Amino acid sequence: MTGPLGRTWGSLRGKKEFDLVFDAGRRLTGRYFTLFLRVGTGGGPRLGLIVSKKVARAATRRNMIKRIIRESFRHADLARLKGFDLVVLARPTLAGAGREEIRASIDRQIAGTVAHLSPGARP
Repeated sequence: MTGPLGRTWGSLRGKKEFDLVFDAGRRLTGRYFTLFLRVGTGGGPRLGLIVSKKVARAATRRNMIKRIIRESFRHADLARLKGFDLVVLARPTLAGAGREEIRASIDRQIAGTVAHLSPGARP
């Protein structure tokens, strides 16, 4: 079943849902992003994004970063997998990075999450 705009994944909504991922998830840290992965949620895949004003003062830049993350998630085809929540937290080091550098960094990190989503992986 597809969601709004044809998406096959959902979004994390509210502090409680984010806190569950932060508390019970695995942290994967990179240069520009920290990913929190919670496996075994039982539902469809859900994505949460956090891009603060510390990363980019302008709303247009924050929105551009979010679009790049969503596009990387879609191209990685993680949406076909079930039962995980992923929160992507943009780090302040991202402030001076260009589009290509942001895309390459998040692509590498999202590809790295595939190992944690295999049936034998434990959070």
